[in-house]
Amino acid sequence: MRTTEVTDNGPETPDDKAKWDKLIARREAALSEITESTKLKKRKAWADMQEILDGEIASEQRIADLIEDIIPDEKTRREPDFDLREWRTRKQAIRKVKESFKNAAER
Repeated sequence: MRTTEVTDNGPETPDDKAKWDKLIARREAALSEITESTKLKKRKAWADMQEILDGEIASEQRIADLIEDIIPDEKTRREPDFDLREWRTRKQAIRKVKESFKNAAER
């Protein structure tokens, strides 16, 4: 506010808004799928499907995480001095560090 500089932290065009809405909906669907698959894993009738359900959960979690790295929640976007570009850069750096730790642990 002191500099009177404006930072756009959301979709800039109606097309961007439609894309953001689609990604947000896909993230919600992924989280819902994770919840449902987790519930199924707890049922004895699905005992022989554990590996498939684990794969489904991991896949949907990756999708949700990737979308979360692109689009911050509205509360975060509305924080004072929030900058979308800086936030995305930090998120990418954090993801790389996490992946390197995961790769190191798998060795």
